[in-house]
Amino acid sequence: MKIAAMVIDGDDLRASICSDLGFSVSDRLLNISRAASIAKMANSSGIIAICSLVSPLARMRTEAKKIIGKNNFIEIFIDTPLAICMERDSKELYLKAQKGLITNLSGYNDIYEKPQNPAIIIENGHQTPRDGAQKILNYLYLDYPSHMAQGNVIP
Repeated sequence: MKIAAMVIDGDDLRASICSDLGFSVSDRLLNISRAASIAKMANSSGIIAICSLVSPLARMRTEAKKIIGKNNFIEIFIDTPLAICMERDSKELYLKAQKGLITNLSGYNDIYEKPQNPAIIIENGHQTPRDGAQKILNYLYLDYPSHMAQGNVIP
């Protein structure tokens, strides 16, 4: 589609500029803030930033929205049942949590506040990745057409 985009992945951040952070609420908030700041810089350069992070608390998502700007922030909730998360557990995080080795796994043995009004909900487990991508594109072109037509960036 010839649209400049980049992915800001939580695991990549944790392995690089956020390697100094743990998983306390304050560290998670700082992790999200750093990702949002990178997204804002990308947006300023005309690049769409796709941020893939676990943001367990509403205040974390609110902070990201403040940093990026409400007109450039689209909250997409990937709603995945716990059973599917456990089935796809390539890093064995749920196994470690079951053994008591991890005590702060969002949505398992730590809090996860579902977004109240996300712009888009992808029902992971009921939709294919292609269907989810199409839902996002439909939103961008049908519900956000002025941004796309004007070349504005949408993270």
